[in-house]
Amino acid sequence: MLSFLEDQDQSTMAAARNFVGRVLGIAVHQLTLDADVELTDEEIAIVLPLLERLRGGEPLAYVEGSVGFYKHEFIIDQRALIPRADSEVVVELCLESIQGIKTPRLLDVGVGSGCLILSLLDEFPDASGVAVDIEAGVLELAALNASALALENRLCLIESDCLSALSEDQQFDLIVSNPPYVTHDEELGPSVVEFEPHRALFVTDGDAMQFYKRIMLEAKQHLAPSGIIVFEIGANRQDDLACAATECGYRIIEQRQDMCAIVRALSLQLIS
Repeated sequence: MLSFLEDQDQSTMAAARNFVGRVLGIAVHQLTLDADVELTDEEIAIVLPLLERLRGGEPLAYVEGSVGFYKHEFIIDQRALIPRADSEVVVELCLESIQGIKTPRLLDVGVGSGCLILSLLDEFPDASGVAVDIEAGVLELAALNASALALENRLCLIESDCLSALSEDQQFDLIVSNPPYVTHDEELGPSVVEFEPHRALFVTDGDAMQFYKRIMLEAKQHLAPSGIIVFEIGANRQDDLACAATECGYRIIEQRQDMCAIVRALSLQLIS
C-alpha cells in the first residue's frame, strides 16, 4: 500500500507510515515498503484516499486533521495555517510577559486554529481571552479547539478586521498576533502556496510590515497600562519590525529565537 508513495521524500514516507499505522492500528515497523501487510477492502477504502492526498502534496496535518503544538493536539484544516513548532517560542515569550498578572486579559489578532491563545489560557487558569479573525470559518475552527480543550467559557471569538470590531473599552494586558507578512515576490514551498490560506500568509500592499503597523496603531486604545504586544515574525525581519515599532510609537522589549536560532518572536511596549 505505501509503495503508492515511494516517489515521495523520506520524511513524507515516515510520516505516512506513522499515520497509516495509527489509522489502522498496525505497528509502524510492519509498514515498510516491502512488508506483506494484507489490508481488508474496508481498510483500503479508508487509507487510499488519504494517501492520494499525501501524494498530491497536501500537508500531513491537513490530511490527518490534527497537529501537535506546545502541549496539545489541535484540530486543523485548510481554513487556517498549520501550527508549527517554531511558533512555540511565541507562547513562551507571552507566558514570560504576563507573569505576575493575576487575571491577565488576552487578545489574539488573527486567531487561526487558536493554538496561541488557547495554549496561553491553558497555562493561566485565571486568564480570559478574546480572539478576532476576519474569516467566520476560521472562528468556527478555533471554537472547535476551544471546546476540545474545555476552554470555550474563557474565550470570546469575534469576527473582526484586525481590531476594528472591538468596543472602545476593551483593554488587554497582552496582545499576541502572527499576522500575514509574506510578499507576493517571495518563494514559499509548493505545499504552502497550494494548500494553506493565502489571506493568512500574504500582505496586500507589498509591505511585509503592513499588518504589524495596523495592529500596533489600532492596539493603542486597547492596551492596558504596561500592556505588551507579542508578534511572530518571519526570518530576518526583526530589524524591519523594530523600525516599524519606532514609527508607531513602540519599543522592542525582548526577542526570542526558535530552534533554528532564527528570531521568531518579539515583545513590544508603548513608549510612554
